[in-house]
Amino acid sequence: MDFSSIIFITGILLLVVLFVGWPLSSQGRMAGRILDPRVSGLMAERDRILDALADLDNDQLMGKLDPVNYKTQRAQLVEQGAEILHSLEPIQTGKGDKPSSTPDRASTDDPIEAMIAKRRQARQKTGEEFCGNCGEPVLTDDKFCANCGVEIT
Repeated sequence: MDFSSIIFITGILLLVVLFVGWPLSSQGRMAGRILDPRVSGLMAERDRILDALADLDNDQLMGKLDPVNYKTQRAQLVEQGAEILHSLEPIQTGKGDKPSSTPDRASTDDPIEAMIAKRRQARQKTGEEFCGNCGEPVLTDDKFCANCGVEIT
């Protein structure tokens, strides 16, 4: 045996050892990440709902579902998915069972974000006025409807 074949065999042996040893070393890193059974169950349910939504969308595209059934089934799956995500959010953020608060975008330095946040807060406090054209709720100080653009009288 010459020297080049010894180096070649040693290189192959080193690659085999690394290939076999890699999963063993990654299991040691994963040992600290054992998931709570409740979390893994919620994540499995989330994945099941996402798969069901994808299948439902594909069935709709293929023409296997009528639009009424599609809308009702999709709405049910989206609602279930939202419930799962609301259950997962406090656990994944480490806040226990407390609902997490959304960050205040108005606190950023961007004036446009502050204006958008102010507008959203104002829209939540909508009065009993509605657009005469499209019926969408409008604020008392609005001059035009945000939905259809008609001037508010």
